Amino acid sequence: VFIDIVHQLLNIHLIPHLTDETT
Repeated sequence: VFIDIVHQLLNIHLIPHLTDETT
């Protein structure tokens, strides 16, 4: 589904962003 793609893209974008903030 479209939501799945959006969620996946958000996850990929959020993961590095979160790690950068935690660093």
